[in-house]
Amino acid sequence: MEKIRQVIAKKRPPQKQYFVYGCIFSLLAVLAVLAAGLYNERGAAFITVCAVLAAAIALFAAYCFAAYFLQKWLPAVLIYAEGENLYCYRHKKKEYVSLPLAEIASASAGSAPRDVRAGLVMLHTKSGENVEVVEVEQPFAACEEILRLKAAPGGKTEGGEERCKDAQAGESARACGKAEEQKGDAP
Repeated sequence: MEKIRQVIAKKRPPQKQYFVYGCIFSLLAVLAVLAAGLYNERGAAFITVCAVLAAAIALFAAYCFAAYFLQKWLPAVLIYAEGENLYCYRHKKKEYVSLPLAEIASASAGSAPRDVRAGLVMLHTKSGENVEVVEVEQPFAACEEILRLKAAPGGKTEGGEERCKDAQAGESARACGKAEEQKGDAP
């Protein structure tokens, strides 16, 4: 039997505003350097302030360009399932890591606003390993899909009642409800 690949999460569309912000910050840094050069008769304190300001603005520009190009270099599919394994792209190592679905303890999209803006999906395994995937287009939908896939065909869950207790504790009540409905439909 051939393994079927199911796409769970794709990368977000390009965030072109990062590129625009980077260009604007670069222009402001150049203006600060020019101001230091043109008004050098004001003294060393003015030149120092302009240089520090230019360096700070250049750091913001570098951050914006890095965020833009990081997203450009990510593959189109960040999380996919194939058979009983889930494959997640780790941007730091530039490779996919394979996780058995039975080993996944929880999946969350992050609770901080910074995590949501980054499109972060965090997977926690039973062995204590944490896998983070960034720039996911719909992180909450991806987490729900991962928890749905964790439920085995036929309505039985890998963790049984333990998984539903975790879900009722706030992880994914909807996933628990789906598992309970499937249990009722099973012969």
